[in-house]
Amino acid sequence: KLRVTVVEAQDLAAMDSPSVTGQAGSSDPYADVFLEESYFRTSTIEQTTNPKWDDGEKLVPFTSFDSVLHVLLFDHDNFSNDDYIGEIMLPVYALRDYERQELVKWFKVQGPPNHSAPITGYVQLALQLVELDASNPLVKEATRDENASAGRATPGKKKGVGKKKTVAGGSLASPG
Repeated sequence: KLRVTVVEAQDLAAMDSPSVTGQAGSSDPYADVFLEESYFRTSTIEQTTNPKWDDGEKLVPFTSFDSVLHVLLFDHDNFSNDDYIGEIMLPVYALRDYERQELVKWFKVQGPPNHSAPITGYVQLALQLVELDASNPLVKEATRDENASAGRATPGKKKGVGKKKTVAGGSLASPG
């Protein structure tokens, strides 16, 4: 399983028009999170481009390290379709070193090429692999692949313990 917490976002695009009172444009952001057949939605935080969610963590099952965690950000609208703000896509395989520790990182919000609206901002996620079944061939394969790429033949041994981790497949960045 993957433990997922959508913590906060910064500098998201303002999708709602400025108010007649002169207040700057804002958004009412929420996140839809998908992993294989699982789905959950965060709460909607009103009138901000810097939301902080207090929804807690979710345990999301997955069957393959080839799966992709997909986080879509939207601006809630009462009387029209919700507006797309952006998204993050992260392969679960990139998290293989985070079974014993949690990864808390900022990811750059991105959008598809040729998307008409500006895509801005960062989202902070807290992620950790939990309850992995060592007898599962997928878990064994991920460990074997890691050892092969490191030039080792010792199954189950982790490389890079205590070193700085990087995650492939998503842009890691610090906001502002």
